[in-house]
Amino acid sequence: MKRVLRVLGIFLIFALAAGAMWFTQSGKWKTTTLKDVYISKPEGDTLWVVNGQERTEYTVKGAVREKTYEGIADLEVRGKCVRKIVCKPGKAKAVEQKEEVPETIRVLLTTTDFAAREHDEVKVRSEKPFVVKEGEKEKRCEGGEEFCIRAADMEEETIKINPTEGAKLEITSIKRGERTPSYRGTLELKKSGEKIRVINELLLEQYLYGVLPSEMPAEYPEAALRAQAVCARSYAKKQLQNDRLKEYGAQVDDSVAYQVYQSQPEDERANKAVDDTKGLVVCRGNTLASTYFFATSCGVTTSSDSVAFSDKEIPYLAGQVQSTDISDEKKAERDQLAADTYAEDALFCEFLEKEPDVLEKEEPWFRWNTTISLEQMEKNINERLAERCEKTPDRIEVRKGEGIYEKEQVENIGKLKRVVIKKRGCGGVAQTAVIVGTEATVRITSEYNIRMLLFSGDAVIRRKDGKEVTGLSMLPSGFFALERVGGVYEIKGGGYGHGVGMSQTGARQLANFGKNEREIISHYFPGVSILSMSQIGS
Repeated sequence: MKRVLRVLGIFLIFALAAGAMWFTQSGKWKTTTLKDVYISKPEGDTLWVVNGQERTEYTVKGAVREKTYEGIADLEVRGKCVRKIVCKPGKAKAVEQKEEVPETIRVLLTTTDFAAREHDEVKVRSEKPFVVKEGEKEKRCEGGEEFCIRAADMEEETIKINPTEGAKLEITSIKRGERTPSYRGTLELKKSGEKIRVINELLLEQYLYGVLPSEMPAEYPEAALRAQAVCARSYAKKQLQNDRLKEYGAQVDDSVAYQVYQSQPEDERANKAVDDTKGLVVCRGNTLASTYFFATSCGVTTSSDSVAFSDKEIPYLAGQVQSTDISDEKKAERDQLAADTYAEDALFCEFLEKEPDVLEKEEPWFRWNTTISLEQMEKNINERLAERCEKTPDRIEVRKGEGIYEKEQVENIGKLKRVVIKKRGCGGVAQTAVIVGTEATVRITSEYNIRMLLFSGDAVIRRKDGKEVTGLSMLPSGFFALERVGGVYEIKGGGYGHGVGMSQTGARQLANFGKNEREIISHYFPGVSILSMSQIGS
């Protein structure tokens, strides 16, 4: 028996030695040094080594878990575990984690159908008790009780409404479709003459809970939802910096002028995408990127300067053909097609007639068409022209002579004679149009103005899937061509939205192809990185 045990013991020693040798040779126990690598480590125990678009994930142990890193460093690695980080002076930074103060955002809530920014009357209720504070006065409203106020009844300039027990506040005087929206956080009612401004203040991450399902269907793949969450957070952060609604006491509103908020109820799938990407934003270098997004492309995206979002081209917002092959090797070809080829009117019109092999060729809004009579278009132009002049005075000019146009407020073109698309931008988007009337000839710049004016509220839009859509306020996109046939204009177009940045249905297709949120964002915003807000000093 002793002899058997001795033999087993010798065998076990040899087995352990062989196992140790295998682990050592395989690198499992071996410590190696990675020199001059670019690292990105947000909070937690995950560290990324970045090489171009490739990212390798490692875990960290010990004291390095308590810091965030970004830049060039040397790493001591055992297997997939980082044991030590040595930052290169001036090329990397390590920041002690600090207790973060949750960031808030102030949202200006518009009336039913997003029609106006100021309300005649505000009605609020909640399932739980809530407190209404006006100056030194406080009123407690019980759950289910409705608080109603008009500007004439306000004794102070501001009323604040605070929920209890974490309940949401419903504004029953607003409708979003058939539903009554409910809001996290607090409400602030500010008197503005005979109207009331309503501001919802809440945590930024909670705001995104209300944005995501309103901007992207919650049934989309998880990777697409996460990409949308990162883009939506980046966009919101950019608006906090811009502070364009300072005069209203807000930073964004809840309409398409910013990001649509609470037009759909919260959804746990969308909330999970927000939570999974908490604090992550899109950056160019160490600066927040402008992460525009839209519904569907026509097979090509456009550049920010082509639609007047910027005065000059932004490298990561340059248009590209949305080919099913999104490899880096094909990027230059995609960019060239968008920037040069499809900016030519004849080639763009030919592109619209084709069925190109692109990501969204099966989407309902990939192609659409409509017919608008001269009388309908003329009526629409004369009704809207003065408003567009007032809102965009630098983008509407009146003809004064041969080739001479001057900026001028104009209200009426008289009888419509003809319309011509004079210039196309990157990807073929309509950039300049000339409208000839009996009383005035005007030159219109920006795809938004063109879509608004060359339309009719009575128009029926026929999509690729055969469905007829009514009730739009403008053409679905600026990617269209029009031809006069007798007394009507036949308009053929593609896509839905402005066409800059990330296509949401395109993101869904990429997710279905197995791409993750970082790959999706890198495709639509080439050259950017995804960082935590703490890494950029936010």
